[in-house]
Amino acid sequence: MLMDGAEHKYHRSIMLDAFKKDSMQGYLSIMSKIIRKELKTLPLNEVVKFFPFYKNFTLRLATKVFFGLIENEDLQPINRAISDIVSAAAAVPINLSFTTYRKGINGRKYLERYFVSIIH
Repeated sequence: MLMDGAEHKYHRSIMLDAFKKDSMQGYLSIMSKIIRKELKTLPLNEVVKFFPFYKNFTLRLATKVFFGLIENEDLQPINRAISDIVSAAAAVPINLSFTTYRKGINGRKYLERYFVSIIH
């Protein structure tokens, strides 16, 4: 979100393959299974708060499609780290322990450690 120029072009070129037709069709086959499974978990006679359900639902889709993570894994720490990073993108860049910016830095460190730990 905060890149421009040559760095932005480089990172954008890395991402291009992820959005080509073959890749998108592969995502669709993975996503349809997850969508069916998640919709079956919705209670029939209860009110469901849409935002929490949808947020968790999209997190499960994204982590499975883009990272191949196990669907039953507890994603709350990953969710927290991503939320902290997004919040930090608009925060004043003051790196003190109590700031939103520091939470974003810590979220990024958490995700880096997490992904390094699952890469074979």
